[in-house]
Amino acid sequence: MSSSGASVSREVTAVVLVPVRPGVVDHHGNEKKRRSWHYVAKVKDFGNGQCSVRYSVRSELGQVHDMGLSAADSLRRLADQEARTLRRAKRVCADRCVALGADMLLTLTYKRNEESLTASCDHVAKFVAAIRARVPEWKMVGAAERQKRGAVHWHLAVKGWQKLDLLWDTWLRIIGEPVREQQVNLKEFKGRSAGAIGRYIAKYIGKGFEDERPRYGHHYKTSRGLEVAERVYHLDGGTTVEVLAWCRGAVIAAGAADAFTWTAGKYAMTGGARSW
Repeated sequence: MSSSGASVSREVTAVVLVPVRPGVVDHHGNEKKRRSWHYVAKVKDFGNGQCSVRYSVRSELGQVHDMGLSAADSLRRLADQEARTLRRAKRVCADRCVALGADMLLTLTYKRNEESLTASCDHVAKFVAAIRARVPEWKMVGAAERQKRGAVHWHLAVKGWQKLDLLWDTWLRIIGEPVREQQVNLKEFKGRSAGAIGRYIAKYIGKGFEDERPRYGHHYKTSRGLEVAERVYHLDGGTTVEVLAWCRGAVIAAGAADAFTWTAGKYAMTGGARSW
């Protein structure tokens, strides 16, 4: 089981965008120079028409723009770094749910008030190893949440038919609780895409741990083999509108029936498109 992304191959391509809007002409009849940035877009094709594209704006030196951050303000810098780490953890978790093709939600909890995240992580690692020893093809993507009473519990995205008695017996044996009292719950997500399940799981990362060190890689776990190779494109000569159009086209080209675009941050410095 892995809590951080393994190295995956990357194919890098340079692209010059074709304008989709005409340039602006000044009062002398001369076309004004179009304002454009250098964008880096990362495409992940999960197969079966599932695809996501995420772009970021880069400066001439290849650094990601961060127009709202003051370099002199160390507290704001730290908060920004933690926010980026959380966003990345949620993105990785959601992507791997799509790669898994998740359609079921497994919740693991305790009757006792287990407050130690470290101990709970160890329990989950042993649980996954024990299940895979019996069902080698079994995989999961999971996130920890701290309940109001202080106890840690886990939300795991899984796929397909599950041996519920095996899940129950294995979890209770590992946590040392012999009596079944709602420690295991299995729910089917009917009519919902793996992407929707991924966002559902990802929202729990960091939840209830706000006052603890935000080591978000410790708050989620995934089975190995769910990494998806990225295709990286360097996009020049375009505006945000044109980059979003390119992102949408990349998702459609992967076989998606439709694509949903989004932007985030000041001046839409990040954004992209996805099929779910």
